[in-house]
Amino acid sequence: MNGITIVDIQKKIADSLKKIDLTDREIQIEKNLIIENTLSISLKEVLLNQDKKISDNQVRNIYGILERRIKHEPLAHIFGEWSFYGRLFYVNKHTLIPRPDTELIIDIVLNSYKNQRGLKILDLGTGSGVIGITLALELIEPDITICDICPDALKIVSQNLQRFNINNIKSIQSNWFQNIFQKDFDLILSNPPYIDENDIHLTQPSIIYEPKKALVSKNKGLADIAVIISQSKKYLKKGGHIIIEHGFDQANQIQNFFLTDQYDNIFSHQDINGKLRCTSATYNN
Repeated sequence: MNGITIVDIQKKIADSLKKIDLTDREIQIEKNLIIENTLSISLKEVLLNQDKKISDNQVRNIYGILERRIKHEPLAHIFGEWSFYGRLFYVNKHTLIPRPDTELIIDIVLNSYKNQRGLKILDLGTGSGVIGITLALELIEPDITICDICPDALKIVSQNLQRFNINNIKSIQSNWFQNIFQKDFDLILSNPPYIDENDIHLTQPSIIYEPKKALVSKNKGLADIAVIISQSKKYLKKGGHIIIEHGFDQANQIQNFFLTDQYDNIFSHQDINGKLRCTSATYNN
């Protein structure tokens, strides 16, 4: 393998990734991630050192990654970590892979509460903990509770809490509100399951690597969201705020749920692609 340069291995990576159903842009992104992760260098260094030779061990590591990736195993699981809001979080097969869509929740919170101290926040169905942990790092002395039904997910949460040296988060195993007894939250946030059980996207090979319970909900993907909206008003202080991520075509139904449960200030938010991916409301009764 001697004599392989960065530019050589980039071509081999791209050729391998063409074997799975990725767009040219996705191939470019994944190629860069594999190089950066394996060589422990930045994208800028990659671009500046195209003719640099890499070691046999590094080449073997890249081929090992590609062997797993062409079987559709997500890079996040191969690396054991993934980026969210500019930070790397541990992930595994028991947690959803953090996605840019969910960063919209963080943006909405920071736009309204960036300078507010001591917010009481509940992150429902936290998965790897990215929402709650990110807000713990971005806000001023928040009081955050995160919960998930899956004990294996909460083990990853614990690792991420240690990674960022966070001690202002309470972690609870709970099926939505089942083990939540605090009832004065300023904010309730959730990225719940919202995919229809019959959605064709569930047949994609990479989806089998993610926990189905964290993806799929009954009633055309709306069952869990309906429960969260209905029950949240018992746990919010007067004027408290709830933000829920949902599918790009579900905003109208979510707004109707909020209206039925007598929430105010109902608003659906666009992601960077102009899709309505989060809906927020306040409860004043």
